[in-house]
Amino acid sequence: MISFILKYINVLVFSIFFISILTSCSDESDPIIPPTEHFEPEGWLVRDATTKPILVVWQGVIQTNWNSASVPDTLYAVLNQLSDHFSVKFLDINKNIINPPTDNDIIFGWLITDSSLLEVSRDNPTDWEFHLNGLAIGITTLELQVLHAGHVDVKTPKIPVVVN
Repeated sequence: MISFILKYINVLVFSIFFISILTSCSDESDPIIPPTEHFEPEGWLVRDATTKPILVVWQGVIQTNWNSASVPDTLYAVLNQLSDHFSVKFLDINKNIINPPTDNDIIFGWLITDSSLLEVSRDNPTDWEFHLNGLAIGITTLELQVLHAGHVDVKTPKIPVVVN
């Protein structure tokens, strides 16, 4: 009986090890290509065309006050109309604004809870800038993401978006 349990534990440990190798970043599992750093900011800053903050996320929490000023905790889109131009910046541990990464393996992504209500469009597919376009009146959520080699490195909480 003990022999059977030891074999079971060995198989379990090997399986976990094997799965962890398969699910890690491909750059990190290749001994010839040096591993790349994951981009892990402390916060997100979404700004309008005037660089005014319209959404701030700090350590995974949507803020309603930033630098002694009130900021919205919801984004808004107009039905059948592109929103203003929004740009994405990030915050470091000291709350300093930092630019998005420029590595070609790291790209801007998003996830819309109800894509029948909202779409995201960009002028340039490599920029960290976007517009919202309302497709139907309602409320959905938007999750902004930093994608690295096909997986999510970091994301915002689900941001409420009202389409009116």
